[in-house]
Amino acid sequence: HKDGHMIPYYVTAKQFERGDEHFIVGSCINLSDIKEAKFELQQNRQLMDAIINQTNAIIYVKDEKGRLRLVNASYLDLLNVNRNEVIGKTDRELFGDEFASYVEPADQKVRETGETTEIEEGIPIEGEIRHYHTIKYPLEGVPGFENSMCGISTEITEKKKVLQQLK
Repeated sequence: HKDGHMIPYYVTAKQFERGDEHFIVGSCINLSDIKEAKFELQQNRQLMDAIINQTNAIIYVKDEKGRLRLVNASYLDLLNVNRNEVIGKTDRELFGDEFASYVEPADQKVRETGETTEIEEGIPIEGEIRHYHTIKYPLEGVPGFENSMCGISTEITEKKKVLQQLK
């Protein structure tokens, strides 16, 4: 550019002859908009990753059959599992009937009604019941995630203990 900044272009050229004359024909495509769009997409992905993984809340997405499609870092840390072990599996497959019996009823309600629900869940983890305030809601308008639901759970175990002591 005349002001000195570089403009990315995709350039193609072809040489050909016609009679005794030599020609070059080519085309150029300005890639500035594409590069800017890729940068914005990368920024958005990094932002969403930071929002999902830099919270203490447990965040997960389940499909219509209850299979986990997304889990955040807090989910993995809490349950001491890695992403490859859980993606595509149900709570029942991963943690057994007792655990599934705590979470499946609310999941089913969201799937059946299509409405957001807020509940308190007591979940057995490492031999104790931990309490969570959970919001579960259907995902809408996300291609490939039709009939999926998202859950966001915040631990309230210590608050419950303090309330019990106050009573």
